[in-house]
Amino acid sequence: MKKQLIFFLILMLFKSSWAQDFTINGIVKNPEGLPLQGVLIEVKDSKVNTLSGANGEFSLSLALEEAELIFSKNGFANLELKASNTTYIEAIMNTSSIIDLVDLSFEELLEIQIVTAGKKEQKISDIPASIILITRRDIELYGFKDLEEIFKNIAGLYYMNNYSFLGPTIGVRGYMTPNASNLMVLINGMPQHDDLFNSFSFHMSPIPVEAIERIEVVRGPMSVIYGSNAFFGAINIITSDLDNKNTSSTLVSSNIGNAQNGRLAISSKGREGEFSYNLSALAQNTASIDFSIKDMSTLFPTNYAALGFTNPDKTTDDYFNTNQKYFGFSGNFNELFFNLNYSYSIYGHTFTDIFYQPANMKLSFASAAVGYNKEFSHKFSLHTKLNYNNYYLYMADNYYTSAAEGYGFESDNYSYGEYFSERVDAEVNLFFTPSDKVNISLGTSLGTILQSLDKTDAPYNPAAFGLINRSGGLVEGDNVYVFSAYTQLDVKPTKRIQLVAGARVDRMSTFDLLLYRGMYTPNKQKFMETFDYSNFYFIPRLAAILDISKNHILKLMYGKAIKLPDIWSLRNNLVIPEGSPLQKQLDEESINTLELNYLGTFSSQFSLNMSLFYNTLDNLVSRTVQLEPPYTSYFTNMDKISTKGIEFTMNAKPISKLSSELSVTYQKSTNEVDNTLDVDFSPNWLGYFKAAFEANSKFSVALVANYVSEMFAQWDKSPKSISTGDLTPKGRVGANSPAYFLLGTNFRFQNLISKKENAGLILEFKANNLLNSEIRYPSTTVSKWADKGVMGYGRTFLFSVGYKF
Repeated sequence: MKKQLIFFLILMLFKSSWAQDFTINGIVKNPEGLPLQGVLIEVKDSKVNTLSGANGEFSLSLALEEAELIFSKNGFANLELKASNTTYIEAIMNTSSIIDLVDLSFEELLEIQIVTAGKKEQKISDIPASIILITRRDIELYGFKDLEEIFKNIAGLYYMNNYSFLGPTIGVRGYMTPNASNLMVLINGMPQHDDLFNSFSFHMSPIPVEAIERIEVVRGPMSVIYGSNAFFGAINIITSDLDNKNTSSTLVSSNIGNAQNGRLAISSKGREGEFSYNLSALAQNTASIDFSIKDMSTLFPTNYAALGFTNPDKTTDDYFNTNQKYFGFSGNFNELFFNLNYSYSIYGHTFTDIFYQPANMKLSFASAAVGYNKEFSHKFSLHTKLNYNNYYLYMADNYYTSAAEGYGFESDNYSYGEYFSERVDAEVNLFFTPSDKVNISLGTSLGTILQSLDKTDAPYNPAAFGLINRSGGLVEGDNVYVFSAYTQLDVKPTKRIQLVAGARVDRMSTFDLLLYRGMYTPNKQKFMETFDYSNFYFIPRLAAILDISKNHILKLMYGKAIKLPDIWSLRNNLVIPEGSPLQKQLDEESINTLELNYLGTFSSQFSLNMSLFYNTLDNLVSRTVQLEPPYTSYFTNMDKISTKGIEFTMNAKPISKLSSELSVTYQKSTNEVDNTLDVDFSPNWLGYFKAAFEANSKFSVALVANYVSEMFAQWDKSPKSISTGDLTPKGRVGANSPAYFLLGTNFRFQNLISKKENAGLILEFKANNLLNSEIRYPSTTVSKWADKGVMGYGRTFLFSVGYKF
């Protein structure tokens, strides 16, 4: 008996040993039969896994008994195959389709991976931030035609257009800057901001929506990952063909309407072997708003002649036309990738007063990136990138200045300005996963601002210099070096708890700024100063994520973000005299955020996303403008704001063909310096509603609604009259802007006159502001001529035709 037992044990041990050594080989291909590299192959319910090689081949050791293999790769639907008594498997992975993403249940959407939050693929449920994902299908269903329209309909964001020289701006969680400098906006990971004003402009990146596959919105301070500009989060516009199951497609689209003089867009995507590419181009003309100037200005009916106008009923027709062109090209070859974007925009603007003749801005922006991403194993990957951008802005002004509040003594003044910046950045990111419970991210970057300056020829008050022949910025040959390093640790001590800790340090080199007044006059003035931001700025981030249950997630997050002063502000401060209580060197702005986010799915048809947040913003920079001779403007760290708010978004799919989304935000911002003053541009309530009905694969109809409550115009801290000794603030530059409600609809026909799936003729009819609601954007110091508020578009209609093949 004992011998039989020993024999049985030896046999079992031999069998087990033999099973462990059993090897299965295979190859992974796409639907076209091309090999796929970097596919993760896992044995279900075990830690055994491997990656497919450059030729798509793989090898695994597993037990002889029946095992289940899971194949996964970003952009492809997960594949599960059973391996039983076989030594070779050929796996064909299908790419995820756009429609599939829309049709996913809310539970499955939690598993979708995005790259913006941590510069690597992460599941939405595992990211320590509030996430919004806008898909290609969302853009199609609701008929969005540009980034401005998309941003207006992102929960928690609100829009303002005062036709300033830098274009429209966006507010986030109760805080808006006169120019869009509070968000990091990226295209395929490339920052879209200049290095003079340190801001984003919609005129800088008029990417055609036809080229966008998805937009990842990460709300909350993201400076640990992206540095100075990610004050309130990051928005990454992705054109990479992540979700399109077709290996190649081309879409040509054209629009025309009562506010759209003409638009032509082309988007083409293809694949040749291991090389894939995306190409897009756009040319469009947008008509100006057309309202009587007197409907926006209290003083215009009485002083129109002094401003150079002959008609008191003059309208803004032709004042704010926009002409935009865009070209983008990106590609991937194995681990190598590149991106190239170029845009050129001409658009109307105003500056303090309404010009007696229309005046234009001309903006060109070029950005390029090349990089190498290598996944050495499922535990270790390397991402490297080299970025370059070049910014040029030309400003033309036309003033008629015989009015008492005019700028000078001449009756007709023309001025122009030129603004430049150029920058190059190199970054390296390492991602290490030593176990399924630990993730480590490391990154470093070195940026170099090669040039940042402006030149203005504005012959006001020549005796007192004013703006005449002003020139300033970085001293020629002087570069600004920006060094950054960050690390983030994600740990899962238990199956249901994830802890996140991250930190970043930023450091700038010292640099010299130079300013001339009266550059070409005998009495020219020269100002020069060295600025020192060489301290290490420490930025922390902490989070705890609790999986309450499979479909209910709670995130507690703390984060800090900073924003270093822009060169244009510092250049203005050169005129501050020595010994003044005002500082030439500004402190960094900062925000601290505490947020509790709940993400839950109650069924495949209903989900809820809710956030409670508390923001404290300190050392906020504000501008003071003195128009009395000599013209002076300077910046100071004068403001401190706190905001408490709640956001919630409900998504529902009551039936398979109907999807809907309702979002409501309440936010209360307080001026901590003077709590008797209401915060500029900060509505208390925001509301969003979207619903789309897809009758079949060829027809859909959608409804979009948007509500923004009352906003206050900018508070001007500038003294009323230095010459008379009245140094009290000028106060509000305009009246409060009333709440408004917008309603729009979109009818879409697609896949017409074609037997191919997701191809053929596309027809759309879109209406915005159906109720013809009056929109008044609150005035700023740049648009203070419109003290009643700058009008927004009334009811507009747009007809679109396109063809996809």
